[in-house]
Amino acid sequence: MSISDTTQAKRYASIAEVAAAQCQQFTEEARKAPEYTDLAKQYAESAEDSSIAAQASRDQAAQSANGASSSASAAQVYANSASSSSQSALSSAQTASSASESATASASSAENSAQSASEDAQIASDAVTKTLRVSDSDISPLAAAADRANKVLSCDASGNFQFTAPASGSAQDVLNQLAEPAGAELVGYTQGVAGSINRTVTEKLGDVISVKDFGASGDGVTDDTAIIQALFDLLSDANVPQPTNNNYTVVFPSGVYKISSIVVGRRTNIRFEGGRLEPLDTTTPRTHLIKFYGGYNKVYNLCVNMNYATNYDTVIWCRTRYLDFIAPEIWSAKCVWTFGDPLWKNDPAGGILGDSEIQIIGGWSIWCITHHKAYGVNTIVQFVGHECYSYKWSLPDGDPRKSSWESQPEITGYNCGALIYLTGSFTGNYSGQQPNFLSQLQVTSTSDYKNTYGRYVLSGTHVETGYLFKCEAAPSGIVAEDDYTQMLNVVNCTGYVSGGRSGYFIDASEALQSISVINSSFYGNIVDRVLYSLGSKIHVSRDSFPKVNGGDIFKAIQARSFYNYGVYNPFNVSTSSQYIGGSLTTLRMSNLEYSDLDAVFVASYYDSATGNFTFPQDVFNVEVAVNLLPTSGASTDSTDIALYINGGQDMLLNSMGSTPSAVFKIKKITSGSVIQVRAVSYNSRTLSGSDRNKISITCSC
Repeated sequence: MSISDTTQAKRYASIAEVAAAQCQQFTEEARKAPEYTDLAKQYAESAEDSSIAAQASRDQAAQSANGASSSASAAQVYANSASSSSQSALSSAQTASSASESATASASSAENSAQSASEDAQIASDAVTKTLRVSDSDISPLAAAADRANKVLSCDASGNFQFTAPASGSAQDVLNQLAEPAGAELVGYTQGVAGSINRTVTEKLGDVISVKDFGASGDGVTDDTAIIQALFDLLSDANVPQPTNNNYTVVFPSGVYKISSIVVGRRTNIRFEGGRLEPLDTTTPRTHLIKFYGGYNKVYNLCVNMNYATNYDTVIWCRTRYLDFIAPEIWSAKCVWTFGDPLWKNDPAGGILGDSEIQIIGGWSIWCITHHKAYGVNTIVQFVGHECYSYKWSLPDGDPRKSSWESQPEITGYNCGALIYLTGSFTGNYSGQQPNFLSQLQVTSTSDYKNTYGRYVLSGTHVETGYLFKCEAAPSGIVAEDDYTQMLNVVNCTGYVSGGRSGYFIDASEALQSISVINSSFYGNIVDRVLYSLGSKIHVSRDSFPKVNGGDIFKAIQARSFYNYGVYNPFNVSTSSQYIGGSLTTLRMSNLEYSDLDAVFVASYYDSATGNFTFPQDVFNVEVAVNLLPTSGASTDSTDIALYINGGQDMLLNSMGSTPSAVFKIKKITSGSVIQVRAVSYNSRTLSGSDRNKISITCSC
């Protein structure tokens, strides 16, 4: 035991002796309690005697009251005295009782204190027994802390204590070296599998860099922005795109890291191992929580909880190329991803720009309003096995943020000219009121580019929405120009069609880019309005919407032009009562019968007054079938029927009999071409006016 321990033990022993003496005194006082009780009894007996004497005095006073006033006065004095004595006796009895109770409590407390003092004295005695004893002479003062550092306590030749440096190689010497900043260099590490080599712990720990190595707290309260930003600035390799020796991985260990806004530079990889990011400030308007600028980054297990903050335009802003995100997890955000620059949307010079080669593999967004926004015709993003939903109904009733949060439109994706792939993924907004994807027109002034709507390719993706896709109206004075790219391609997908939609499932509006939905299966609240388009070429396979109109998909599509159909029937017209004489007469049918082309567009492309058919698109393997029924035809009648294309006769066929007919076959008719069917009867006949007078056109497209 040390000298200081000996002194402390003596102090405890002295305290114990004082406590024992006090307890002895309390015990003696407690023993006097019976004496207080006896005294109280004496007071009570005296009070009783006084009360009896007082009563006798009252009786005597009553007898003498009429006799002598002096006797009455004396009796009164005696009576008052007796009353006072009685009250005094009662008070004394109460005091004695209280004293007895207090004495009993004091005795109990004294007994407990004595026991405790006895135990403390025993502990002190044991400590003294084990104490290293020294002489009563003065002891040298303890050396200063600086002189004791990294030294051991020993005795010199005279037996005096001293602090000396440990012997080289001794256990204490090794411990001192390990405690140095470079101590990890002295410790070896082996992976423990065949072929592994020995490394130092310094080398092993240097494989990754933790944000906590630089002072980030991750306590969910402290502002870690400056520390994390300084670390990314330090590690960013701004000038070298190709691999170098400076490709670091930054680890976010378990914890909640509060930040306002950070930028990640080139060639810095990030791995989240139990850590997550949260916004520090939920009021100041900000463009992003994390911005990637420089490229060539890989980010693993990114986890962010935005806590329904609406002051951020987006959580992750990708303003670069070559980015891989593996299994990101984003919660309760207004907008999760932004690709490209929103300023490009209305900038013709910047419209051709883009951020591409970006992949998001796995992961999800939960309770977010908008999943992504993308800008620029050269922005290309691929989501693989990713869940991209819009779901805004997660806040409980009574939450003050609920009304404002749910007032935002549940649009999963805004796409201005970019190209976005969803492969083996999930998407939906569970709504028929807002489109799941809103395609916007990206303007451009570059000669080899055209104004282009945002493009989506969905492959093997599950969809849950009542309103899949919409083209936003072009800005005033701007027109869509791109007529050669595909705006929406849905292949091998399945989906549940949500209720609440009265319009079309796909609304292409005035876009010119093509749309294809093939080998898919949509079920649920199927409506008879699948697709609307004023200018896009359309192909929707019948198996994609098997419950629509008994399988006749064309009844659910209102579009001008189609493509990739082996058999397509754009025109069926009937009913004529024309006179057919000896010169060629253009046949004019008054009734537009059902065809694959919606009646609204048939009226635009067939002129019953002139008999002209105008083709809205290129078609192939065209067949024009003509059937006529004169009122008084004979089997010997001879009728010539001719097909005219763009004002010139293409071919002429002769038909014998009472019901003349002809079928013209043309390999190709180009978009905008006008055809007519003309006839001449050598027997001068009048058509019957029934719908058996008919012209039908079929083709492939």
